[in-house]
Amino acid sequence: MTQKNVGIIGSGSWATALAKVLETNDVPINWYFRKNEDVEYFNLHHHNPKYLSEVIFHKNIINCSSDLRKVCENSDILLIVTPSAFLEDIFNNLGPQQLLGKIIVNAVKGLIGSHPSTISQFLGNLGIKQDDIVGITGPCHAEEVSAEKLSFLTFHGSSIINTTIVAELFKTEYLNTKVGHDLEAAEIASVMKNIYALGTGITIGLGYGDNYRAIFISNAMGEMRSFLQKHCPCDELINERNILDASFLGDMMVTAYSPHSRNRTFGVMIGKGYSIQNTILEMKMVAEGYYATKAIYDLAKEYQIELPILEAVYSILYEKHPANVEFSRLSSFLG
Repeated sequence: MTQKNVGIIGSGSWATALAKVLETNDVPINWYFRKNEDVEYFNLHHHNPKYLSEVIFHKNIINCSSDLRKVCENSDILLIVTPSAFLEDIFNNLGPQQLLGKIIVNAVKGLIGSHPSTISQFLGNLGIKQDDIVGITGPCHAEEVSAEKLSFLTFHGSSIINTTIVAELFKTEYLNTKVGHDLEAAEIASVMKNIYALGTGITIGLGYGDNYRAIFISNAMGEMRSFLQKHCPCDELINERNILDASFLGDMMVTAYSPHSRNRTFGVMIGKGYSIQNTILEMKMVAEGYYATKAIYDLAKEYQIELPILEAVYSILYEKHPANVEFSRLSSFLG
């Protein structure tokens, strides 16, 4: 296979972990940092100044830049790893010539717009062919991937060739990769699991035990299955969707149970009585599950699907209902 240059748009923990994987495989990287001082710091110290700073990059195959257009123009594959809330602004600064003909890899777990669309739908609306879009899904935390702990990722896309090309770039001794074709469902699942992980955190903050959380997550998977059946039913590429696959159940479990999970941590603080504003200040970020809750809630109302867990989380986050009252009420729906 001809050597591909990968442009990374994003400089957070997940971007850093994926950059480390690519460096392991000697893949040339053009890495976009928004601030020029971060570029200068990386060039001097060879690690990300703000995220996973313990990860040192040893090989001279990374070209950092604060020039987004230059990063895109010099890359064959673009890896998108930024919070979904910032994607529209990023792509507004790019013209079609920077995107067309490239493989666009989505590593973002979120939705975009007032009438929310998946990342692949958003990219398609920019004129990018569906065959050129690949999504990364699966139960992986950046901290464990960067520490080279054995992990698993699934790459979804409609083009077997392009999806396989991308999956092979990330395959290492510590990262197992496989190919799937259920892109939209996997994208939606990666959004919904953040909501349920946030809800799981609320149960922890409220003092519920493992028994309750097991039932909570079991019911959450049922809600996810119902939503996916309505939102993106199986087509000719997907004869049958396995909700137990790593892209669905696996991603849910690692996000709901792991202390690395930001959405879980966000929920724990809400369950303990922190306000949304104080939680954001304490964490210095907004968890994706916060935005996702409103987006999926609105879509569920449009589809007339009842999702009791999601509705309870929405009531706590957006209607300021007491968490203990909502979860006490929710208990009558679980079982």
